[in-house]
Amino acid sequence: MMKKLMVLSVVLAAAGLASAALVNVSLVPEGNTVGIHSDSDLAWPAIIIWDADLKVIDWAFTPKGERNLSKTEDAGNQNRADFGWGDGQARVLMLTAGSSDKTNMLEPGIQWQVKFDLAPGLYFSKEDMGLGLGRVDLISEDFSTFLDTVYVVPEPMTMGLLGLGALFLRRRK
Repeated sequence: MMKKLMVLSVVLAAAGLASAALVNVSLVPEGNTVGIHSDSDLAWPAIIIWDADLKVIDWAFTPKGERNLSKTEDAGNQNRADFGWGDGQARVLMLTAGSSDKTNMLEPGIQWQVKFDLAPGLYFSKEDMGLGLGRVDLISEDFSTFLDTVYVVPEPMTMGLLGLGALFLRRRK
């Protein structure tokens, strides 16, 4: 499996060389959905990983411009430690968005989305509360750089109720 991942990363890196300019790609959290946003019309390869225990409803490219080539390679669950990504299991997808005729046919914006089945009261945020409820990472195609991360966190009202409960418990003692 490790060999397959390395071959896929070489393919994605080659696709990335088609565009010499640097493309800024980031994660955009919205409720139980995480989007990948590009600020460019150039092709981009990237790897998205998420904690294996987060359940996915669907993933898809979002139509932006006249994109006529998109590729998703699902590498399945992998051990994070094998890649220096921390502990536990992670689901790994290798992505490429671009144009088959090598013209810049993408529109800047959210170009790819993953929808997760989160428990009630949870959503994605750029802020890490240190609760360890889950995370989604965007990694460069050569596995070397974390480009962006979003975290699963409780909704503000849920956090407020948890805080009030903790206060009442402390007050009782």
